[in-house]
Amino acid sequence: MNTLYEKYGGESIIKTVVNDFYGRLQKSPTLKPFFEGVNVEELITFQIHLFTQLMGGPKFDLSVYGATYPRLPIKDENFLEVAEVLEETLISANIESEDIETILSLVASTRTSHG
Repeated sequence: MNTLYEKYGGESIIKTVVNDFYGRLQKSPTLKPFFEGVNVEELITFQIHLFTQLMGGPKFDLSVYGATYPRLPIKDENFLEVAEVLEETLISANIESEDIETILSLVASTRTSHG
């Protein structure tokens, strides 16, 4: 069985989706403040590695990012907006609806704190 990583073309689609996703997040008036003082390019690289793993691609040592990106005080309403933006981004990338639900569930499973 193919992984989602293989199904959608691997690294290329993940880079495209993550870059589009972060462009959209940074346009949100409520989410934009979370990016102040953050090296967004490094954050994007981390997210590309995370999405690659979540979608069944090659593994990366994500622990190297732990000290660089402390947990942000993201409240539930912020997380919901992020999920909505991710869903919109995946739709625009022509990801099938069933796979979008899977990806959203995988991403939600990585959330460790709720505010």
